[in-house]
Amino acid sequence: MTASGGPNRASAGWADRLPRHAWALGICALALLLAIAVADDYGVSIDTDAQREIGEAALRHLAGERGSLDLLQPPWNRFYGNIVEAPLALVERIIGRDDSRRIYLVRHLLTHLLFLAAGVAGYLLVWRLFGSRWLALFALALFLLHPRIYAQSFLNSKDVPFLAAFMICLWLAHRAFGKGTAGAFALCGVAAGLLTNLRIMGLAFVAIVFFARIWGVIPASGWRQRRCIVVSGLVFALAAAATYYATMPYLWGNPLERFTEMISLLSAHPTDPLQLFQGELVRTSALPPTYLPVWFSITTPPLALLLGAVGFAAVLWRGVAGWLSPLATSPASVDEGSSPSNTSLRFELLVGACFVLPVLAVVLLEPTLYDDWRHFYFLWAPFVVLAASGLRTLAEGARDACRRFLPRQVPAAAVVGGLAALGLGAIAVEMARLHPDQNRYFNILATGPHTDLPLHRRYSQHAVDSYRSITHILEELAARDEPDAVFNVKHGHGRRWAGPLGIDRHNTRFALLSQGDGRRLTFDRDADVDFFHVRGPDIGGLEPLFTPAVLYERRLYGEPIMQVATPDLSRV
Repeated sequence: MTASGGPNRASAGWADRLPRHAWALGICALALLLAIAVADDYGVSIDTDAQREIGEAALRHLAGERGSLDLLQPPWNRFYGNIVEAPLALVERIIGRDDSRRIYLVRHLLTHLLFLAAGVAGYLLVWRLFGSRWLALFALALFLLHPRIYAQSFLNSKDVPFLAAFMICLWLAHRAFGKGTAGAFALCGVAAGLLTNLRIMGLAFVAIVFFARIWGVIPASGWRQRRCIVVSGLVFALAAAATYYATMPYLWGNPLERFTEMISLLSAHPTDPLQLFQGELVRTSALPPTYLPVWFSITTPPLALLLGAVGFAAVLWRGVAGWLSPLATSPASVDEGSSPSNTSLRFELLVGACFVLPVLAVVLLEPTLYDDWRHFYFLWAPFVVLAASGLRTLAEGARDACRRFLPRQVPAAAVVGGLAALGLGAIAVEMARLHPDQNRYFNILATGPHTDLPLHRRYSQHAVDSYRSITHILEELAARDEPDAVFNVKHGHGRRWAGPLGIDRHNTRFALLSQGDGRRLTFDRDADVDFFHVRGPDIGGLEPLFTPAVLYERRLYGEPIMQVATPDLSRV
């Protein structure tokens, strides 16, 4: 394989004689077909209504209703970007809002398409960075096979699009550093501005790339090269700022005051909710600094953890050995002797910074976190690149060791690659077993402290209901009764009753029901209840209310996570 730019096709086998990106396109085509098949197996996040309102308010604002953003509730919703939600709201207007099931399925597929696009960007980045098609294919497959993120890619139109944009920005940053032109950095800046529109955390990416570019002034030789570096860095920063401002209508009135207000409100959750972490119930403001590292470690497949750790250690070691060479790549510097391997190392250091600096900021500054690590799903983008670097390091180390210590030539790199492929297969099998509850995935590291407690009593779960886990059983129950019967269903939440399972503005988790069944599942506070729905850690507290007949139960890791049961009305 060549050092950069892709495989050497002259001596390639039949597989390498296929069109350049045929394997990647094949994987993406299979992933898209699978997504179409399973999109209606997932539920609707409790944040979906708020996200839809953000998109609709943005469209009304652009149409001339200038106060529409100010009316968003809760107040912090006006600070979330609309670069994804506004197009989704426009699609809703086009397809019509009379069928909630169709609306949510379309949202599922469009959000997942962003996730697939990010996988393609990661593939291109690794292919250009390491010059290996097989490493790039591994990165593509690994990116798509994070169980929790895969499920969230249908449900979550906030955190997963931010992850997707982060990966695309990394790819454009590598392209910009390779070209070294102001135009390439301007394009990367526009992407970074859209990234920041999705979440204010995008400023971290802007700062890292800008610092990396300006740092190149130190080793640059000649005034012309230094000017090129400074100009392109400033163009990047200005393009990012202009794009962010242009896509955030709420800032247009008074940008400085409103941006300050945004930072102050988004830095801490105003309600300070309780989180279950390692068996203890803790306020979000009092969570330990290990919250993010622990959640990342116990919900990421072990194969990725191993390879990512090896990759990060290898990059750090090579960076220290090379005295942390500056991240500056321009045509002039390459002509003057920057080798492809040095260029690769410099960008790997940038990728490592994109992963470790946000984690360090969380550990040291202790911001308010909740709902596992979903606000930091973007870390998966640089971590996949580090994992690909780790696989390359292990393959090269195994090959060198075999050449040195074994009398016969052993295809050690192929063996390492085969083991990695088996690891990916194991992840895929586990995802199939958990379907459609991949968002509840835990790895073997979760069997740590407090193993006497079940998982759902050790760690809070993000409140996302699964259509196939609950809604389809309610459809079956509805089908077994008289056609004109109307069921009253309540949702168990601790020892309180929180809202109906029917379709209304405040509870869309069951909007994926067919229209007929949706009308038959209603809520009447004065009527007797036909069914209770109980989920996760609520089950233990509500068992005394059940009759012996549990109508449906869903279990994961040997523990019940979903139940539908009829109540003992004398105890309600």
